[in-house]
Amino acid sequence: YRKMLMQMDDLHNKIRDILKFSITRQAQMYLREDNYEARVTDHIMVMERSVDGQEMFHDRVLLQKRDNIKKLQKQISQLKRDLKTMDQLLKEQHISVSERLHIQEMTATVKPEEEARSRFKELMQHRRLVELTKAQVEDINTLRMELEKQRMRTFPVLSDSEQQTYS
Repeated sequence: YRKMLMQMDDLHNKIRDILKFSITRQAQMYLREDNYEARVTDHIMVMERSVDGQEMFHDRVLLQKRDNIKKLQKQISQLKRDLKTMDQLLKEQHISVSERLHIQEMTATVKPEEEARSRFKELMQHRRLVELTKAQVEDINTLRMELEKQRMRTFPVLSDSEQQTYS
């Protein structure tokens, strides 16, 4: 009986040791699979197909990036040409403006005091015209109100219907 107990204890210890013993997944697969070599070959083929697919995708992405780079380079060259023409136009405009300023300086015979007086007169005349316009607008509004009052007194029914038709 003791011998069996000791053997049983030894078997329990061996099971515990086996359970504690760590083996890799690959070793476990080797032990479980009947045809391990076929399984590894299938896995290698799947990985190769995956790599091929990734390479094709990468090639397509690279092609798209190259196309985008070409388009951007064309846009850059067009913008450079446009910039050159704009620079040329700017130089011509600068020359034209400087010529006009020079001509204006040469032909300016009016003294600054006289020019200031004429500007002041124009401003005063503009101010008087604005005030006159405001006064006339007020008069017109007053006359309209009086006209409406007169219509209400003489034809109260007609003025209501006219307002409704005009509204």
